[in-house]
Amino acid sequence: MSEDGEVLSPRVERLLAVLRAAQDPVGARHAARLLAAEGVPVSEAGASRALAELDARGLTRPVGRKGRVLTRRGRERAAATTAGRRLAAALDIRTAGQLVHWLRARRAIETEAAMAAATRADAAGLARLTTLAAEHDAALATATARGPALAAEGDPAVPAERGAAVAAERGQALAIERDPVVVAVRFQAELLSLAGSPLLLALAAPLHTEPLARAEHMLAVLTGARESQAEIARAVRARDAEAAADAVRDRIDGLVARAAALPDEHAPLLRRLLRLPR
Repeated sequence: MSEDGEVLSPRVERLLAVLRAAQDPVGARHAARLLAAEGVPVSEAGASRALAELDARGLTRPVGRKGRVLTRRGRERAAATTAGRRLAAALDIRTAGQLVHWLRARRAIETEAAMAAATRADAAGLARLTTLAAEHDAALATATARGPALAAEGDPAVPAERGAAVAAERGQALAIERDPVVVAVRFQAELLSLAGSPLLLALAAPLHTEPLARAEHMLAVLTGARESQAEIARAVRARDAEAAADAVRDRIDGLVARAAALPDEHAPLLRRLLRLPR
């Protein structure tokens, strides 16, 4: 979405990136060639219309008859678009190795959040965090009792084309009062909220999604890694910032180590789970 609140088409967004990379003013013919090289076929007339749209939005300006260059607003918009595209690509997690990188990024943010929460949280917030940690432990206990049913659609013993049907057949086994993934996401949201940092919230938002949390949960199920948030909640409630940071690091480091040492027989299952629609 542009600064004036209107959506830019993917073609125009791509043109912004092309202009940002260009060393000299870009005209319509050159823009069409550059876009084609990026896999975006467009006629010279189409490129001319796109450049005119950018002019109208104040994102480009003409330089005589040489072509257009980005304005300050255009450079800011192009930089944000490029950063967003890179973030989306980085979060398209499909392998255990990428999952490890995601966990390490979370560790950095959640360590700071836990330390801040330990020093800033009010009594009501601490109570909510403690309750969520207890609910998470209870949900984990129920999920553990369900056993293999958690992985119905990724079960290596079930043909891929039968995954959804088998999942439906296991419906009763999959039904629990509380989903540990949903509770875990709520716990992390509460922890970040208690930290009182808009920057941490903004950085954490793309890393804390339910599909990614579900992949983390399945990793723990497959490898036996510790998932409980109780130690973090206890340290925050005790207002021990260092202990809270250590609890976050210990929990995530355990997941990282298990992911890096994932047994060969479990790797195909995790890959299939990471490829499920999100």
